[in-house]
Amino acid sequence: MREDRRWTRERLATEAGVAVATLGRLESEGAIQPDFFTVGAAAEALAVSLDDLFRAAQTPQERSDP
Repeated sequence: MREDRRWTRERLATEAGVAVATLGRLESEGAIQPDFFTVGAAAEALAVSLDDLFRAAQTPQERSDP
């Protein structure tokens, strides 16, 4: 979602009020379990719902699982 908007990781971090390193860990493979504040802040900065943010983060296989 961030890249669709052509936002840098730094811009999203600034808009969301979280550390750039935290976003890097969230975006990397095998990322940490994020806390609710971080996820909520990212969703708010991107102007999307939490549901949309989680759906975008899922792999294609996870999306197709019932």
